[in-house]
Order: sequence, then structure tokens, then C-alpha cells
Amino acid sequence: MSLLARDLARRLFGAVGLVSAALVVLFALFDLIEQLDAAGAAGGPVWRALAITALLIPGHLYELFPVATLIGALVVMAQLAASSEYTVMRTSGVSVPGVLRLLLVPTLLLALFGFFAGEWLAPQADRYARNMRLGGDTVVAQQLRSGFWLKDGRNFVNLGGVLPDGELISPVIHEFSADGALRAILRAKSARFDGERHWRLEVVETTQFNERGVSLERVQSLRWATQLGPDILKVLSVEPNRMSVLELWSYLHHLRNNHQDTGRYETALWSKLFYPLSIMVMLLLALSFARLQVRAGGVMPKVFAGIMLGIVFHFMTRVGNNLGQLNAWPPLVGAGASTLVFVLAALLLLWRVERI
Repeated sequence: MSLLARDLARRLFGAVGLVSAALVVLFALFDLIEQLDAAGAAGGPVWRALAITALLIPGHLYELFPVATLIGALVVMAQLAASSEYTVMRTSGVSVPGVLRLLLVPTLLLALFGFFAGEWLAPQADRYARNMRLGGDTVVAQQLRSGFWLKDGRNFVNLGGVLPDGELISPVIHEFSADGALRAILRAKSARFDGERHWRLEVVETTQFNERGVSLERVQSLRWATQLGPDILKVLSVEPNRMSVLELWSYLHHLRNNHQDTGRYETALWSKLFYPLSIMVMLLLALSFARLQVRAGGVMPKVFAGIMLGIVFHFMTRVGNNLGQLNAWPPLVGAGASTLVFVLAALLLLWRVERI
């Protein structure tokens, strides 16, 4: 790596790091206020609110990293333009493709860091945060191919999924006696909360194990007493954008096997795969703004315009995902539309600036 490339990488990493820290601290402050309010209402300890707030930081870092990359890159380009270093680079024979080659390695490293944050760091932290909200000993495992696994006293509960309206999909309840022996297995088609710590199981098949052998009983409806309330299951439900690629792939396979709708999770999977490209697009966009700063003057208005573009990209990505699900668009379209639009916009702006 040349001296110029190392200097650009050092500046870029420093600026992106500072901007990321500033954005994360801002969002963490909002989370802390919310968690302290929740802790005060529930009578929970303050340390738990602080711990949950800290565990939510990796998720914010993953979501905001493309915007932080754009703002950081714009700051670096503004510094180069203000000191005429960018002009010297261009007049010394470094073309636009040459600048892109200089930024290739730091761009790839930033993309890998963002992908790592979303693939491992954010899902792990989010899982610990949810376990802490639930008290730490309720969740055994979640988002496996067999669904969610929960602990309910001596019993273990397997759920195929949790719908947004709170309905449980394919609950299977394993009841154990005090000495640890399997007493019964209840399989139901669905379940809804019936009030006072009870759930109404629908289309239930009960397998009883006792000294006389095994007996099977089928009923249309059954009331099930449990410590698991709808609030716990709401916390348990994982947003697709907080799952890793491997978890999404495994869960999609589970949904397809059970003939359930997969659109939301397929869109989330494609969004994860497009994520490294979005970071590269942000740097390409920042480079086009650097040329504008040299030619036209007025650095700060253009930096502000670039920041607004980054915010627009962030919201367009979310809106595109939601519109894709509402209008039954192909998941690839819903997840990649905003990235494609900004790729074309960055290339067009860079081409237009170079012709001025």
C-alpha cells in the first residue's frame, strides 16, 4: 500500500469511527431514557437498564454504519478539498479510477466490519438483551430450525413462531414431573392468550406417559396454564433485520417446510447481502461530492447535502422493505431498490462533475 493510500485510509477510519461513535451515543441516550422509564414502571434495577442499553448499541451501529461511512468520507473529502490536497492529487496524474483504487482496501475493510457487526455482534447482543428483559432463565434457545424453545417452570415449550397479533404457531409443550420424568406432550395447531396466565390451545393432541403405558387423546380446544404471558412472547419475537444471514437462511427453510409466508424474511436476507454494497456506494457518493467542493466552493453546504442524502438512503431502505412486503414485490426488488438507485445516482453525479 502506497503512502498516499495509507494516509487516506487513516483519515477515513478516524472520521468514520468518530461519526459512528457520535451517532451511536445519540441513539443510546434515547434507549437509556426508554429503559429507565421501563425499569421505573416495573421496579427493576437501574443496572439492568444500563446493561440493556449497552447491548442495543451493536444493532444501532450496524443500522447507522452506512450513514456514518458517508458522513465520515465527506468530512475527509472536505478536508482534502479545503487544503487543496485533492486538487494536487488530480493534477499530479491521479485519475478518478486511481482514487477509487486507493480507497479500495479501506472500503472493503469498512464493508467487512459492517457485515461482521450485523452477522455476529448485533444478533448476539440482541439475544442477551432479550434474555435480560425476560429475567435470564426463560429462553433456552430461539430461531432454530425447530423454532423457539422456552422454559416454563419444569416444562419446555417449542413454538413454530409468533405472529404479530400474538398468536402462537404450532406450540408443542413437554410436561415433566418433579423427578424429571416426561409426563406428557401436548401438540396444538395454534394458541391465543386467554387472560390470567392462560392460553387457549386449538386442535390439541395430548400424549400421556404413565405406568400403564402411553395414551393418546385429541380435543378441539384446551386451556393451558403457564407463566409465559404475551409480553414475554412479544420480547421474544426477533425482528428479521436483527438476525444473522445463517439464522435467516435456516429460519426460511423452516417456514417453507411449514408452508408459511417467507416474504419478510427473504427481504431481510437480501438486505443483509446488499449491505456491503451500500457502504461502497456511500464512499462513491462522497467522492463525487469532493469534486464538487473543489470546483464550486462552499464546502459545508455540500457536506450537509451529502449528509441528507445518507439519511434519505437510510429511510429509503426501510420504506422499500416495507413497501415490498405490502405490495408483494419480489424480495430482491424490495431490498435492493434503494441501493440500485443510489449506485446510479452516484455514478451519474460523478460523471457529470468530471465533465464540468
